[in-house]
Parts: sequence; structure tokens; C-alpha cells
Amino acid sequence: MTTPSGIGRGGRGAALLKAMQSSLPRPGEAAAIAAASSTGASSSTAAVPVSTQPSVPTPAVRPTFEPTSVGRGFLLASLTKARTDVAAPPVRPGDSPTPTVVSGSTTPAYGFSRGLRPTSVPASSSASASTSPPTKQLERLQIELPPKERGKDGMNIPLVVNHIPIRLREGKGIYEYAVMYNPQLDNRDFRFKVLNQQLEVIGRTRNFDGAKLYLPHKLHETTTVLYGEHPVDQSRIEVTIKFIREQQITECIHHFNVLFRRVMAAMDLVKIGRHTFDPRGSVSIPRHKLELWPGYITAIQDFDGGLMLLAEVSHRVLRTQTVLELMADIHHSARGGFRDECQKALIGCVILTRYNNKTYRIDDILWDENPLKKFTTEAGREYSYMEYYKNSYNLDISDRQQPLLLHREKKQREVEGKTKMLCMIPELCYLTGLTDDMRSDFHVMKDIGAHTRVSPTHRQFTLTKFVKNIYECPKAKEILDSWGIEILPSFIPVDGRVFKNETVIFGNNVRVSAGRQADWLKETSNSRVLRAVDIDNWTDRKSVV
Repeated sequence: MTTPSGIGRGGRGAALLKAMQSSLPRPGEAAAIAAASSTGASSSTAAVPVSTQPSVPTPAVRPTFEPTSVGRGFLLASLTKARTDVAAPPVRPGDSPTPTVVSGSTTPAYGFSRGLRPTSVPASSSASASTSPPTKQLERLQIELPPKERGKDGMNIPLVVNHIPIRLREGKGIYEYAVMYNPQLDNRDFRFKVLNQQLEVIGRTRNFDGAKLYLPHKLHETTTVLYGEHPVDQSRIEVTIKFIREQQITECIHHFNVLFRRVMAAMDLVKIGRHTFDPRGSVSIPRHKLELWPGYITAIQDFDGGLMLLAEVSHRVLRTQTVLELMADIHHSARGGFRDECQKALIGCVILTRYNNKTYRIDDILWDENPLKKFTTEAGREYSYMEYYKNSYNLDISDRQQPLLLHREKKQREVEGKTKMLCMIPELCYLTGLTDDMRSDFHVMKDIGAHTRVSPTHRQFTLTKFVKNIYECPKAKEILDSWGIEILPSFIPVDGRVFKNETVIFGNNVRVSAGRQADWLKETSNSRVLRAVDIDNWTDRKSVV
């Protein structure tokens, strides 16, 4: 049986296939093979000891599979073997460098046969190249990218994309440290509090996630040992800060996104969901009791030109109707149970409290509670909800018998082992988003679309103003300067092409241009079709030809 050649990439799978196809030595053959190999295959006069056992016929040699090995496993094995081979002779002037070839294979040891080629090695470093580790040899591989193909049809026009370059200033870097505590602190909040006691050493500019510490500067010592106090019992805690490495800018995408969220918060933008919005630029639609907040969708990603800030204009629909007003409307129009209808309409909704511009999710309605209920603050003082909102925000609550809304925070307090719950007053909570009835109303969607559909020119102007506002905000600028981050006030230019209008062919060879908007609905109703099909059965799709 002949095995076809050229199957697969020739990596680990090819090696496994070759091992499965090779025959195992039978009893008595192993000693003979070992004796023959010790005397040498080229010696024809060497005496071979005769075995007293009956001779065993030698099995026929099966054809072996010699793949063209280009896999990752084969490349690593070739580089490892190349370290033990004899160094290649020095390259003479005028000669092209010859890559090292592994015995028994036609594939160069320094690269794949597809898309990779070895770099030229100087004559002085030819001997050291064979003893360099495989990782260094892998770094010398060059990837030959295919040529970029560009179309020729249409008319070229200059365009810009909503990608803003981000650069790290010279002399700045991102240094990663590992933070360890002795004795170990399981509470994440305690780790932050103990580390914050070392600000004189690490500085105020930092990013800590509970285990790893990122600094814009390098500490004097590779391993720094500090001491702090436990937040509860004031016992001595040993804090060890060990340097790991200096990160490249392309490795800090998550770090930069965290910093940019701080920048957005410094600009007093409100985070609703995953995006941020500006309540100062709100647009009111009193006809439908709605309000629009302009905002931005941002993300930092790595591209061929480096790190880019992707920015897009967004809007958030808020309702000027409070939760208490909605409950009153349900009470007047509900046909079934009032409480059941309220739970269906409210549980799971996102509400906004305008006294602190924060959003919460309604998880339950506490019908047995009211604003007169008292609670104990973290400082140990006892307040009723009416007293708390009057003293903290100077807000008066008119309805004292309204129920309370319950919100369960995702973050758990590890000390108490309980989920933190917040109770809110329906009279002070505003609804967000659109209902199904609003989405089906043509007039509502038309009035909203008049503000949310922006032209490309207006979008570019808004994003340019957004970058300008970042540098005009002292707190946001301080965050960027402390890390050495610079946002370039320019967009990435690209070349685009405008194609000619397509021609739509109808019956009787009627040709109609689709136009710039690609809309030929009117011509479809006034023109004949190319071929009419009779539909005899409207229920069976298979009968339609």
C-alpha cells in the first residue's frame, strides 16, 4: 500500500502517523538490530553471530511517509536540534546565506516553507546562532505578508475613520509588579487599604487589581518589602512588591481602558450600562415625556498603526416620568391585580436617581415598607428615609405610604458574607429606555430619530469636541499626564471609492438606475418582471417553481 505524500502540514500528526505505520520488532529481532548497529551498516566483513534459535523471516519493509514538515512542533524540534549541529561555514562576500538544513528533511531549520524565511546571519555570529535558544531564533523569523490588493473601479475620495491614535510619551512606561501579603489577606478591600498605606513609596499614580500593581515609574529595588497595619485589629502586615517586567504598550489594552473610564468619570459623565453619557447636553421631548442624553461609546484596541481610541456618538433615552407616577397610571388602568401588574412593569427595569446621577436595577418591590422606616448607616447613626434624603440632598418626600424599591448589588461584602442591598424611593427614581408601545409608535420614533440620526460631518465635529473637552478638564488631563498618555487630536485618513450607480433590468429590457440611495421601489411597482411565475398553491412552498 502506497501512502500519499503531502497530507497535512507535517507536524505532530504526521509524526504520529509515521510511528503507527512503522512495524514493531518481533521477538529476537531487537538483539540482532542492536548488534548490527554496533558494528556499522557499512562493514561487509564483520562477522555476525549466529543465533541458535530458528531463523525468523524478516518482514517486508513498508513504505514510510515522509511529509513536508511545516508545523509548529516540527519547527521547534528543528531549532532545538540545530543548536547541537556543527556551525555553518562563514558566508563569503557575494554569496547568499544558506539556511541550516535538518538531516533527512528539505525544510530549512529557521523557517516554514510557507510565508516564512530565515533572516541573513552575519559571518561573525554564525557560530553563536547555533547555540542561541530557540526563542531567539524564532524572533529572527520574518513573515512575508501577501501584497495588498486594491480595486480600480469607482472614483477615489478621501475619508476619515473614528479611530484616534494614542501614544506613550518618551521616558514613560508601564511597570508590572506582584504584591504579596504576609499573613495572607483574603479580603480584597483590606488589600487595597493596606497598600494605600504605602503611597510614599509607590506614589499616588497606580493601578491595582488586588494581586498585580501597575506603576508609571520603576521602583528603586527589584523586591521592595514594606509594612502596614491591618484595618481591623491593627496587626502588622508584611507587603512584598516584586518587579515582574516592563510591559509593551500593546500589552496594556485593558489597563488603558480602565484609565479611560477614570477619565470619563473625571469629566462628570454618567455611566449607564457600558457607555457614558453627558446629562449637561440633554435634549427634552416634552410631547412624549422623554429626554435624550448624548454620550459616547469608547474602546481602546490595537491595530497595525498602534493603539487606537474607537469613539462613536450615542444617545440614551430617559423618561421624565417617575416610578411613582407609573404606578399611579397602572392603578387607574390595571384590570388585574395592581401589585402583579407593577411587578411585571418594573422588575428588571433600569432607573436613574437624578440626585446622584446613578443607575440601578429594580430587583424587587417592598410593599410592606415605606419612607418612614428607619435604618442604620455605616457610621452607626439611625435615620428614616425621609430624614436621610432631607439632610443629604435637601429633598422632600410627599407620599409617605409609597412602597420601597429594592436593588441588590453584584459586589458582596466578604466580611459580613451578605449581599449589599439598597432601598430607593419611587418618587425620586426616573425610568430609562423605551417600552414596546413607544417603539411601535411612529410619531415617537420619528421625533427621537430627528436627534439621534446625525450626519458624518456632525459626528466628526462631536468627536473632535469630545477630545478637546478631555484636555480642557483639569482632572482628566492630570490622569493622562501622570501615565504619560497622549491622545492625538486627529482622525485616521483612509482612501475610499465611490462606485457607479447600478443598473436594474426589468422586463421588456427596461433599464433603471438604482441611484445613489440604491432605491428602486417605485420602478418595481411600475415595471414588468423578467419572468412571471404562477402560484397555484399558497400553502405548500415546494409547489412554487
